Amino acid sequence: MRANVCLILPFLLGGLCSCDAPAEEASPRELPFAAAPLVPSRYLTIDGLQIAAYESGGHKGPGVLLLHGNTSSASAFARIFQASKLTKRRVVAIDLPGYGNADDTEYDVATFTSVIAQAAVEIEVDDGVMVGWSLGGDFLLQAAHLLPDVKGYFLFGTAPVGGGPPAI
Repeated sequence: MRANVCLILPFLLGGLCSCDAPAEEASPRELPFAAAPLVPSRYLTIDGLQIAAYESGGHKGPGVLLLHGNTSSASAFARIFQASKLTKRRVVAIDLPGYGNADDTEYDVATFTSVIAQAAVEIEVDDGVMVGWSLGGDFLLQAAHLLPDVKGYFLFGTAPVGGGPPAI
């Protein structure tokens, strides 16, 4: 589990800890606090919904999927995307339905979990590390049974509100 934590923490803590040296001389600590909003790399069509996907372009290590919280969007992770370019890590994020650049839909746990699982497969991070913040973490808990090859989960500010995944 240490490897998974070392992969995530440098991004989340803005470079305050790291498991390997950055690929360039700049440090994530030197990045400006605020970052420009993210621009979608592509759009996915899942269950008839257009979902914005954001990709760092990195290739090092397993992919990391970031899921935002309520009243937010993937742009909440803009600074993490800046840091990922320095370390060459593959970081992806999606806008959940009804947020950011994604199509709106009724608030339904089954729809959100399906979108998360299908997006992870389509973006090819279904065997990586999943990070969920607040509402994104709750939906990630709900989708865990649909993502059996995930290497690790990192949830923060998450309180399960959907009743948990079905018993296996």
